[in-house]
Amino acid sequence: MERNQREIQKKLQGLMAEEGFDALLLTRPESIRYATGVTSAFMYLNIPIGNVIGIVPRFGNAAVVMSEFEGNAAKIDSPEIDILGYPIFVYIADFDAEGRIKDSQPNTDKAFHMAAEFIKDKIGNVKKIGIERPMFPYDRMLFLQDQFGSDVPQDCTQLLKEATKFKTAWEIEVLRKNAQGSQRAMSYVAKHTEIGMDEQDILLLMNQGLVNEGKGFCSTRQCNVVGEQFSPIYLPHTCYKLKEGDTVRLDGGINSNAYSSDISRTYFVGKKISDERLKIWHILHNTFEKVFTMLGPGVRFCDIFKAAEENVKTVIPEYHRGHFGHSVGCYVWWEEHPTISRHDTSCLEPGMVMNLEIPYYSSYNNSYNFEDTFLVTETGIDRFTRHSDDIYWRD
Repeated sequence: MERNQREIQKKLQGLMAEEGFDALLLTRPESIRYATGVTSAFMYLNIPIGNVIGIVPRFGNAAVVMSEFEGNAAKIDSPEIDILGYPIFVYIADFDAEGRIKDSQPNTDKAFHMAAEFIKDKIGNVKKIGIERPMFPYDRMLFLQDQFGSDVPQDCTQLLKEATKFKTAWEIEVLRKNAQGSQRAMSYVAKHTEIGMDEQDILLLMNQGLVNEGKGFCSTRQCNVVGEQFSPIYLPHTCYKLKEGDTVRLDGGINSNAYSSDISRTYFVGKKISDERLKIWHILHNTFEKVFTMLGPGVRFCDIFKAAEENVKTVIPEYHRGHFGHSVGCYVWWEEHPTISRHDTSCLEPGMVMNLEIPYYSSYNNSYNFEDTFLVTETGIDRFTRHSDDIYWRD
């Protein structure tokens, strides 16, 4: 199964018509990926904003403004969109046979001017352009206001949330593949975890789990913690070594097609485990499986939240969370809209891919998370992954 650009484009343009947008000008990497299919390496670095710009007009093909250096790959990623290339500092014989003076760094002024001209040529009289306000610099806002009028640029963040809330058939299969590959990779980590290991050892084991999966997976995104170290880290520490009775909490997973995975597994090392830690593990796991039995179309997020919190509080009375799960997709940070939160009265609906999670963090009781991914169907759910009942996860 392949990604269907026209299906996603049609969905976006339908929502744009409802809200009166003439064009979307996208600057977040995951939004560009979702709307155009392009997976530029430079846009994920995102410095500076605007080195890659996605454009969705209210009719016709989507487009991307990017450097000529990356444009060749974009033609492979998404042959059905328009690619507007600008020169950067590298020499490319295909474009530079006659010689050109190059800027020392990508010129995002040029990129924004190209995007504005594309929208003018495509639409003509432009009344409303959607921008991602949280990721749109003030100087670029002034530029658009100068080009189109002060009221024309308006936030389209909510529109994008609505578009990505329901997954296409291709997205569902990618997310299923990622979740199940992550479960196998994490199982490999658990089976090779030993007392005395540190965060770096766990990270390397997870990377090996990715390698074991072979072609089709491109990266890991990990948020693991070990023992007393409850803070998620970017650079793994080696100062804390796993001790008898510690937990390892694996979180995140392996990714493909620029779509994330986000499951979590918690297991113990050694045989001498304190009663308090066992009690925490079992109430979180019990809550996790109990809440899964109530999931299905029409169930309100706030009711899922209430059931999870109340069940954990039977053993941990002071327990509080902001949410108990979220959607997942091509967002760089794992958590996509919507979330399973206290006051959200909206419901699970068919076509949503969601994660349920029940976490707990402590420097003295260690850290735990139980998290699995599921698809909401017309009649219930399709659970992609399942946390083990074994506290050592050796099954």
